[in-house]
Amino acid sequence: MPLPVTPHQVTFTPEQLAQARKLASARAAPLRAVVRAKLTLIVAEHPDISHADAARQVGLHPDTVYTWRRRWAQRGWSLEKPRARVGPGHSPPEEITLIKALACERPTERGRPFLARFSGGVRRRLDMLDSRTGGPTLRTGPL
Repeated sequence: MPLPVTPHQVTFTPEQLAQARKLASARAAPLRAVVRAKLTLIVAEHPDISHADAARQVGLHPDTVYTWRRRWAQRGWSLEKPRARVGPGHSPPEEITLIKALACERPTERGRPFLARFSGGVRRRLDMLDSRTGGPTLRTGPL
């Protein structure tokens, strides 16, 4: 039984296909970009190919093929770096610097003499409490 056709049909310009061909055969390109370029060429050649068949040909999971086809159909095709991620674990560099500075402080410097050091869970709880009570969340003085 044939698999259903994707509702996310993507059309490519000749320039986009030329860029994908060049990248698909590149030896010094990032692997994920090469795989996306190969997926582009497969989808362009066989627009009705199922996600599972396309995934098998490029060595990806079918859900990943679905994601890329949907993204290309909604936002347009691009092999450029995807947009920056947001959410936990994806903080701006300034915030990371402040968090590292906090982690290097001694608890006594924050008015918590009963701890020898902050563990990850304690830091998160203290910061949560500080934000609720209006207390200091991050050190404001010189590091």
